[in-house]
Amino acid sequence: DNHHNLVKYFFETVRPHVQVPYILMTSESDSYSPSKHAESLGTDDLLLKWYGQDMDLNRVPTRTRENANAVSKMMALPLGLSKYNNMSPYLSRYLELNNYTNP
Repeated sequence: DNHHNLVKYFFETVRPHVQVPYILMTSESDSYSPSKHAESLGTDDLLLKWYGQDMDLNRVPTRTRENANAVSKMMALPLGLSKYNNMSPYLSRYLELNNYTNP
């Protein structure tokens, strides 16, 4: 699945070079997130939030502090958001309802 390959590429190739806090958004895939990268999310101090469609938080065991921190960083995006239409008003309202503030 292309989603898995892109997420893998991001975490293995791009992420090591990121030096500022970031927000990750993934969508338009039948693959779940966070995939196998969930284990490292809790210790990634620069990752503020991961918004994604098809988030599967059950794949992240919350027995450790790091994993509980990883789960707190993940937020499911509602299905139906589209890159082909202006979703900004809907996404802004969604983020507002979830008390998101831009750092």
